[in-house]
Amino acid sequence: LRDELLRGRWVGTMPGVPRLAAEFSVNCKTAETTLQALENEGLLVGQGPGHKRRITLPKGNKAVRPMRVAILTGDGTDQRRDYIVDLQHALEAAGHTAVLHQKSLADLGMNVKRVARFVTANEADAWVVLAGSREILEWFASGKLHTFALFGRYNDLPLAACKPDKPPALAAATRRLIELGHRRIVLLCREIRRLPESGHPGAGRGLAGLHRPRPEPCSSSLLFGSSLLLHRRRSGVSKAA
Repeated sequence: LRDELLRGRWVGTMPGVPRLAAEFSVNCKTAETTLQALENEGLLVGQGPGHKRRITLPKGNKAVRPMRVAILTGDGTDQRRDYIVDLQHALEAAGHTAVLHQKSLADLGMNVKRVARFVTANEADAWVVLAGSREILEWFASGKLHTFALFGRYNDLPLAACKPDKPPALAAATRRLIELGHRRIVLLCREIRRLPESGHPGAGRGLAGLHRPRPEPCSSSLLFGSSLLLHRRRSGVSKAA
């Protein structure tokens, strides 16, 4: 109870004894004894029978105001990822409430109007948005919502954000494959990942130097496409191959 108090979970006054007893699964006598102990420590001040105790945190205590943080995933599979579970636990350990919404950006069709209605209907102090499109993140950036973009196309937008820098790793892996003698190297990715757009260079950044014309059978090339079968068909290789 002391830790929660110092973390800033309650502001102004403490909840009453019955509510605290129910929340912490103890009897009312134990809750009352605990509150009296916090009074003796100077963290609470009694205001008489029938009145809630006033919170008096020590000067310099940097209590963090608890926030309701909503997490909007890119698709349904994101909800089971380890880093999302870790994020929820970290937020709750810091005294905040983490709300992992069952609907994802994919469920909302990555449609700005539908996302706007969803966000408006689900109040939160801050939003964590996973793998948002450029249009979605532009909408979040244009408003007054506290937003953190996790992955997605946030380049040059006024948002707190982070994501792994994949192109250098892809380039290093491709160079290594070429060194090992491979000559037909295919990167499987969605179209939106491979086509550059404003504020986002696309998956080809750092790989341009690896492209080669293919007049000779031994020349190296890096192909981008939605499936390996697509490139096999285009290159004249049979399905059986």
